[in-house]
Amino acid sequence: MNSRLSPPEVASFVGLGLLAVGSYLPWVRTNAAGPVPAVYLPGMNTGLDLWGLVIVPLAVAAAVALLWRPGRRASRVATAAAGGVACLLALVELSSYPRLDASPFAPAVGVYVTLAGGVVALAATGWSAMAFEP
Repeated sequence: MNSRLSPPEVASFVGLGLLAVGSYLPWVRTNAAGPVPAVYLPGMNTGLDLWGLVIVPLAVAAAVALLWRPGRRASRVATAAAGGVACLLALVELSSYPRLDASPFAPAVGVYVTLAGGVVALAATGWSAMAFEP
């Protein structure tokens, strides 16, 4: 195991960390523009109720692959898979609320943090593939 990480690997860890944090934060909140319903939806307390149980294991597996690195391609694929799945699930959740003025619920901060983490992980994977790694 190499003790020095390249800048793309550090960026990958930042993205994977954002995925883990975003999965823990709430993904759904009540909309202040409309009436507040007395309903609890999955994701209002934590994103683990919604998609976090899919995203967190992928992020952990990608982090382990980056640390262990049996092959650089394997760690890039794991990071890209975690980032891509997280982006897809965050975009699906964001598309659930097309009109925020008419919906009693809105996306919360966890969706945006997860989306940002997925974008950072995908960008770091591309950076690693193009600039530093064979």
